[in-house]
Amino acid sequence: MLYIIGISIFLHLGESIANPHISYTNNSNKAFLEKLVPINSNKLQECVLYSTKKTKCVPFNDFESQGQLASFRDIFWAFSTSNIAHTDELLIYGKNQKENRALAALFFLAGQKKIWIWSNNNIKQLVKVSGKASGSKRQLSRSRVYLGKMREKFLVLKSQIQNMKDQNWRLADNPKAQSKHEKIIIQTKDVSTSLAVFADLVASDYVNVKIIID
Repeated sequence: MLYIIGISIFLHLGESIANPHISYTNNSNKAFLEKLVPINSNKLQECVLYSTKKTKCVPFNDFESQGQLASFRDIFWAFSTSNIAHTDELLIYGKNQKENRALAALFFLAGQKKIWIWSNNNIKQLVKVSGKASGSKRQLSRSRVYLGKMREKFLVLKSQIQNMKDQNWRLADNPKAQSKHEKIIIQTKDVSTSLAVFADLVASDYVNVKIIID
């Protein structure tokens, strides 16, 4: 599938592949996990029923409707009412790897300091180490303001595409065979796939990568 790029390099048991902003891990060391803020990307009811302790429910499907992405104003509000600080180190997990990666991309674009993605579907492994609890729902009002600084340099509007092409940027939906230094703009069949591919490329240290989200 398009959004699984080089995934085999991330699946060595107990290892973490560290990019400064987005990284994959299946490190189940308790001391490591306790430093992170767990985020469950599953649907709200599933998150409430089965999560690790201290988990915040941030379902990716809250941000996508009929193939359209919510505004970043609404995304920032959701992060605020979830009581997430942009300086937190997050651990995103859930049963849908595509949605985990897409949610990681949203946090990255919103200016999150560090995002770890749980690199397998074995949520029970996390629960065994961290303990089982109900995930926390968003509040009706925000108790803190999410202060992430948008990483706007990674965003491209459709109206800018021709100008970007003139600067040797290339549209791609499956860029895994491309050089990490080639100028790539991600555009796939839907926004969640585009976000998932984008997260993979950032985690894989692609130097020049942007994404179309409008």
